[in-house]
Amino acid sequence: MPKVSIILTSYNKPLYVAESIESVLEQTEEDWELFIMDDNSNEDTSRVLYSYLRDPRIFYMNSGIDDDKRLQTTRYAVLINHAIPRTTGKYITYLTDDTVYMPNRLQVMLDYFIKNPTVEIVYSSQKMEHLNKNDQVNFELELTATKVLTRAANVVDHCSVMHSRKIAEKVFSRYGSYWDVDPKYWFNADAVFWTRLNEFAPFYPIQEVLDITKKTPQSYQNLSALLPEVIPDGTVVKGLKEVLYVIDEQKRRLISKEFFDRLKFDTVVEIPDPVLFSYDKGLPVSDEKLPNQLLVQSNTNHSVYYIQKGQRRLVNDAAWKKYRFDKQKIVALDESDLNQWSDGPELSEQIKTNTILPDGHLFSFDGKFYICFDNRLCFLQTDIALGKLKLPLKRAVPMSAEEFSLFKQGPEFTWELPFK
Repeated sequence: MPKVSIILTSYNKPLYVAESIESVLEQTEEDWELFIMDDNSNEDTSRVLYSYLRDPRIFYMNSGIDDDKRLQTTRYAVLINHAIPRTTGKYITYLTDDTVYMPNRLQVMLDYFIKNPTVEIVYSSQKMEHLNKNDQVNFELELTATKVLTRAANVVDHCSVMHSRKIAEKVFSRYGSYWDVDPKYWFNADAVFWTRLNEFAPFYPIQEVLDITKKTPQSYQNLSALLPEVIPDGTVVKGLKEVLYVIDEQKRRLISKEFFDRLKFDTVVEIPDPVLFSYDKGLPVSDEKLPNQLLVQSNTNHSVYYIQKGQRRLVNDAAWKKYRFDKQKIVALDESDLNQWSDGPELSEQIKTNTILPDGHLFSFDGKFYICFDNRLCFLQTDIALGKLKLPLKRAVPMSAEEFSLFKQGPEFTWELPFK
């Protein structure tokens, strides 16, 4: 039988990647080569990968990518593009570090090609296990391969596909690359590649389930779904590590669990590492350098201030009611701590031409929600606000048409499938 080349992309999944590699070793068809393309994973993952390198059919490459460069390209597409020229098989197939092959996967797909010599691409049915944070299966889905597809984008997972080397070279000749590495396709770069392949041939179905993929809460697709291009200031985020940052003046500032509690934060938004590291690192949160968008109160005179752009804005009783502030969010500070900020314009309940709205605050008008960003009203997609950012929409301040007309519209906080 012809040799098949398997490209495994890996990043920081030590609990699962061993199962992925073992599923290759257990294949009934033994004439394969495996390229492990690792994106500079942590030591735990690297230790697992190194343990398999004694097999002469397994090749390993570490990208050495710096964290702050991860979002410049779609990393797994870059890794695949590096691997394909190194492969020698007549057929190429893909694997991720949270997917396992059924033992007969390679055999069944190669048999199909032999029996159907004009076919260039096959795809199989797939079982998808959605896991919770305890690695338990919440529910399962089966994606059934039944149709010949002339448009496979967003229908077929890339771990379910095998294609000829010949058709990959046709893609390269036309586009100058195999997979598109544009960072806007992080969510579904396979869909872009399938579209390229479909220009030359359809995808032929194999109805048997030949792989099982795990969708963990930490998968890129889960973490990036509904994540807006810009994360609002005041959002506490974390990547794969258990380290918290608060986005402040569009920088990521390390915040300890102690300050997270003291400053009355109650929500953490999990985001992909490439997105996290795309934000420049700011100073860690400390008593001497607290973040913006806090409600603070003097222990001496009990005045309440809203911290905005490095200034403290006095909040009077009328403004408190107007902007629907939450008393549970007030952080009590000594006068010495309050002195790190200069006095800014008082926050008024009247919204007029020269009003400076509180940054990060929510507003509603005509059935839609907006968030204030640099004194502009930015449309906020509802499922982003609730499902991803977990913002308290019930505290959004209603605006009249006259009030709304006073402010420019800012960039929208929206999300949609990158490639359709």
